[in-house]
Amino acid sequence: MPAMLSAVLEEEADMYEAFPPHVDPTGITILTDSPPGKKAPLKTFEEVQPLLQQSRKRELKLVIRENSWPINSPVRALLWPALCRQHQHGKSMLDGFYWDMVTQVFGTVELPDKPIMLPPFVEATHCLGYHLTRKGRAVADRVVSVLGYACPDITYSPSLYPITAALLHFMPEEECYHCMASLVASKEKMFITQTKLLNEVTWKTVMQIAKKHAKSAAQHLSRLSGAIGPERIYADWQWWILAALPFPHLVRVLDCFFHEGIKVFYRVALAILILFHKHSTNQSSDWYAEATKNGVDHAIDKFCRNMPASPTKLLRTAFSIRALSSQYISRVFIKTEMTLKSKQVITGSRLVRSRSSDNLPTSQSQVNIQMMSHTLTIRELFTLWSWLPVRITMYQPVLLYTTEEHGCSLTTFYVRVEHHEPTLLMIKTCNNEVGIMYTTEEHGCSLTTFYVRVEHHEPTLLMIKTCNNEVGIMYTTEEHGCSLTTFYVRVEHHEPTLLMIKTCNNEVGIMYTTEEHGCSLTTFYVRVEHHEPTLLMIKTYNNEVGIMYTTEEHGYSLTTFYVRVEHHEPTLLMIKTCNNEVGIMYTTEEHGCSLTTFYVRVEHHEPTLLMIKTCNNEVFGAYCSTRWFERNQKDERGNRQAYFGTGETFLFSLYPERAKYPWVGCSNDSKETVAHGSELFMAADSRMITIGGGDGQAIWMDENIRFGKTDRCSTFNNPPLCPSGDFEIRVLEVYGFSGA
Repeated sequence: MPAMLSAVLEEEADMYEAFPPHVDPTGITILTDSPPGKKAPLKTFEEVQPLLQQSRKRELKLVIRENSWPINSPVRALLWPALCRQHQHGKSMLDGFYWDMVTQVFGTVELPDKPIMLPPFVEATHCLGYHLTRKGRAVADRVVSVLGYACPDITYSPSLYPITAALLHFMPEEECYHCMASLVASKEKMFITQTKLLNEVTWKTVMQIAKKHAKSAAQHLSRLSGAIGPERIYADWQWWILAALPFPHLVRVLDCFFHEGIKVFYRVALAILILFHKHSTNQSSDWYAEATKNGVDHAIDKFCRNMPASPTKLLRTAFSIRALSSQYISRVFIKTEMTLKSKQVITGSRLVRSRSSDNLPTSQSQVNIQMMSHTLTIRELFTLWSWLPVRITMYQPVLLYTTEEHGCSLTTFYVRVEHHEPTLLMIKTCNNEVGIMYTTEEHGCSLTTFYVRVEHHEPTLLMIKTCNNEVGIMYTTEEHGCSLTTFYVRVEHHEPTLLMIKTCNNEVGIMYTTEEHGCSLTTFYVRVEHHEPTLLMIKTYNNEVGIMYTTEEHGYSLTTFYVRVEHHEPTLLMIKTCNNEVGIMYTTEEHGCSLTTFYVRVEHHEPTLLMIKTCNNEVFGAYCSTRWFERNQKDERGNRQAYFGTGETFLFSLYPERAKYPWVGCSNDSKETVAHGSELFMAADSRMITIGGGDGQAIWMDENIRFGKTDRCSTFNNPPLCPSGDFEIRVLEVYGFSGA
């Protein structure tokens, strides 16, 4: 008997050998879909690996779909990391990079005794641990927290935690982080939504494709939803899969998901609706009674938890939905996203910004700098990165010049650096001195005094001790010495802090003032446009200097903008996009009235913003989503395409009326396809430029950019943008977005 018991225990231990120590396998149900010998033997990783190495993606997709590896198969420990690595964007991370990040964020690689504070982009109610032990949950918390700091652009991603936890069932912590970083950074396919907007787009996409490809199931769901409406049901679509499906079913779904992307989740969601419809369509069925008694949302959740179909049957149902192509899903997704963005602009709604969205370096940026900098540690990198403009932190730094590698030659410096903008110069001197130019204790709490003492010094960094403390200086090199250790001892536990530095001989010159250079926007651009960053100071006629309106402080309201700004003259507006600065590329005042010059300066930029001011002072224009170079593209027959562009293009009028005219397809909620005459966005050749077509042209300009006309058109359903219809151009300005 003891020998038999020992054999049983050994067999059970072998059964759970595939799981790492931070998983409690005792609650995991081992399913077998069919008796042994009924199907071909399952593929090993050694048999799958060549398909990955040779990028035979279609064959690999079929193999993963057809091989129902049991949940305790050792294949996933190798397969999942390999599948995730194929979506990696940019260079691979250095060995030990994750643990350097852990040390940077937590101060040690040891798991803390106290719970780890998670980034606010996760939802506490959906931090699913599945079968992780207490230590495993702490590991998942740590991976997600490091991801939050390494990927500051994530603002809302409730599915990120459950997918991290699922990965940890089959791999160690560092491997899990690398997999998640690859999925988050993937450019080719979407795996994890990272904003509230895209999260909403996904469930609305599921609702749209269900109405077409699971029509009966969608109608059944709509009938059962009653007063609450189907939207609320679809909003929980991803939790049908991530929270409600039995773990063996979820793991098989993830097998396909890690290769094919979020479209697998879409198909599985439709399969769940189809199966639920099949089991609840009869009014005498238990599931129909459950839906009518407790609500269809609870019924679907319970149905998923007691899924009557095996993992294989669930996937077979999902992948047998016909004509549901990736291209179709993508079209629905993009159209839904555009519609929601348009509504967001119109209503002025704002999304909650994540604490992790402070401008901290991305993981790839840290890799690049570690590989090329002889002086930066990770700690110094975080400090330096926090000083950069947020828009610059979205891009990867590239080392252009260092005296250690390229020598001490100004000529070499110019050759390597002069065409790059912006640039960050790091100088390590022998005897840097630091001095204080302004303190409230000594000079008083006056913004005027602050400007008088500080405005001509650049660069400057400010140190303030706030919150429950008096304003004072925590560290100066004059008093405490030039020691980074002393700096950290005195400063690192205070938050927030601002630092003030005075260099030895940096001088700042004024590039443009209206008093000296006149009130000309052209002169302003000529003197200023190649300098970055720049600091703009505006003094009104009432001698007020400062910022009258910012979206961060005053909100996204045009009414508020007018109330605060309209009585101030002159005013200078600075616009900063999410990660780009707006710059002028072409203006008829500076570059002349030539279509050729227009194309030379503008055609490779995407998107562009055209602003037209007529001789009658009307102001209108268009946001053009596509490069003007597309006018040269040819179709299959070798003919140049007449029209090009996308539905992001829109028209606007600023004077005498203010109005925006988006593409008519954005407001088309019906299933009807938009007519070809309503998809004529942009056209151009050597003799003219046209924006908007179909029963008229919204904007047409001649080759000399002197005369134009405007009519109603089907693409934007706009009225003529100026009353007369014909206009003479006083100024045409074209703006681009550097870095876009």
